Amino acid sequence: MINVSKSLIAASVTLALMGVSSTAVKANEYVPKYKADVSAEMLTPDSVMTKYAGELTFKDGFPTDETFIKANDYMDTARAFTLFGSAVPTVAMHAMLKGHRDIGVIPNKTVALTEQLIDARSLWLTPNTTTPYAHAEINVKNGPFAGNFNFRQCLFFVCG
Repeated sequence: MINVSKSLIAASVTLALMGVSSTAVKANEYVPKYKADVSAEMLTPDSVMTKYAGELTFKDGFPTDETFIKANDYMDTARAFTLFGSAVPTVAMHAMLKGHRDIGVIPNKTVALTEQLIDARSLWLTPNTTTPYAHAEINVKNGPFAGNFNFRQCLFFVCG
């Protein structure tokens, strides 16, 4: 109890020496000495209509709870679309490698060659219709891969 009394007395003396009064100042009476002249274009409006989140409302430049929830929901959806778009190349590569295995391509051992040119019935994204294709999977999961290629055989496939 004595420590609390000493603290209160010390605080009262400090405030008295600082010239702080205990009377409350109303917000509409206070005019700051240095006040920025902010144009209306720079202020946050009370309401903004958006294409995807609808109407967003603000109070004194801060989003309302409803606007905060709408903005977070929109960002979650936008991130989901970004994630989906970023995953497309990885999923496509996985499907291609699975297709290789389905037709008997063994990683690091075999090469698959297209026997015919690609046409509209081929399930490829954007193949050239005048190009023969060779496919192989190099898997380095269990260590490095060193291939032994006969240059003349490779040249025959490319030029032959």
